[in-house]
Amino acid sequence: MANLTRVAGTTNPNVCQTRNPRNRSTQIPAAATKATGNTEVISVTIEKAGTSNVIQNPRGTGKRGPRPPKMLRAWLLLGFGGGLPWGQHNQSLISENDQLREEMTRLKLDLAWFYQHLAYQYYQPTAQALASQPSREILYSAQGQTNPVQRSELGNGQFYRRVGDRLVSYRKITVDRAGNGNFSAIQAAINSVPSGNKFWVSINVKAGTYREKLKIPYDKPYIILKGEGKRKTIVVWDDHDTVAQSPTFTSMADNVVVKCMSFRNSYNNPINSNPRQPAVAAMVAGDKTRFFRVGFFGLQDTLWDDQGRHYYKLCTIQGAVDFIFGAGQSLFERCSISVIGGALEAGLPGFITAQGRTNPNDANGFVFKECNVFGNGSTYLGRPWRAYSRVLFYRTNMSNIVQPKGWEPWNFVGQENQITFAEYGCYGDGSDTSERVKWTKKLDVATVEQMTSMSFIDSEGWLQTQIF
Repeated sequence: MANLTRVAGTTNPNVCQTRNPRNRSTQIPAAATKATGNTEVISVTIEKAGTSNVIQNPRGTGKRGPRPPKMLRAWLLLGFGGGLPWGQHNQSLISENDQLREEMTRLKLDLAWFYQHLAYQYYQPTAQALASQPSREILYSAQGQTNPVQRSELGNGQFYRRVGDRLVSYRKITVDRAGNGNFSAIQAAINSVPSGNKFWVSINVKAGTYREKLKIPYDKPYIILKGEGKRKTIVVWDDHDTVAQSPTFTSMADNVVVKCMSFRNSYNNPINSNPRQPAVAAMVAGDKTRFFRVGFFGLQDTLWDDQGRHYYKLCTIQGAVDFIFGAGQSLFERCSISVIGGALEAGLPGFITAQGRTNPNDANGFVFKECNVFGNGSTYLGRPWRAYSRVLFYRTNMSNIVQPKGWEPWNFVGQENQITFAEYGCYGDGSDTSERVKWTKKLDVATVEQMTSMSFIDSEGWLQTQIF
């Protein structure tokens, strides 16, 4: 890390001089900042090696901290994954040992996180001044680049970069079973994210079947899990002792995005001779969670949508009994609801939903918008897991596997008036409501519009601020 010294003869008191590792002298003037609304823009220009590197610090104060510790110089010596010339030799030495390589990757990632936090300490006036700023943007430009690169810090501390009009993660980690990434196991990559994380981290998972259980704990928000396709990147496990213990994938943290991969509990899926047991493929309990083109495969209790606001788009959920259950406040848009009722005992119908709303004032409920219900055997649309269960199917294509009665009261016979089970504008052979149970709700247009709009799960704009 370079030392900062005052430039002799300059009239700008905020211009400093630095010497880079090759002893080239560069000038670092403090910039005049510009404020737009609640956002302060601080320009950073980076030119080719050997020419000037200009860094403009917040508010033009010229304040800076002490010399960075030796840990940062160690990070430079490591070359951060071989990307720097002097790190390539070190990288080649450890490439033959997977375990050592993963340990070294963890060390480099930890040092990178430390460097990242430290950079903000050196170039901010005070912690109080930063706390008073709702948001901050730092713009980067480099000689020869067409699009500027921008890093943004929102008021709640989430960091991301902007390339042109795209938001991208601040850090990228690659998982590859073949050993050509940072890690060979997905959970190891999740473990490498520090507790109390505030920065969007993209964990890119290469194609393959990963036999492991995954858990994103409460204290690791802002994680993106991205595979290479629902049929290409698959996570499989077969626990079934208890509902709570069985999930192949558990997400407890807020602000999680999952894309283009599948989770399967293989105890009963694919169909086999094992006795039917609750066996969860995924359990989602964090707030502000989004799934895009994700597959969930099981038989009973496939997707445990436990609590929080969730958005599922173009996903596939497969099962037969209560295979979408929980007390989440969730919108399922253009999802495929695949019923495998043929795996049940002869003559036994299945149930798609078992929603768990416990109070008439609770905001949660399941909304299926423009989805497709299909499969084999027969199924009810749902039954109430709790007394105030709420489910709406909106403009959904229903095949003839749907039972004519549509819904079942389960343990709440005599309390059906508390339950909100509704259909609106559905079509297909199974959408005929003439034989539906009499206690289904006829929702007014205003309620239907409210429940099927994004405001049902997002009244504050969190979907717009997530990296997607």
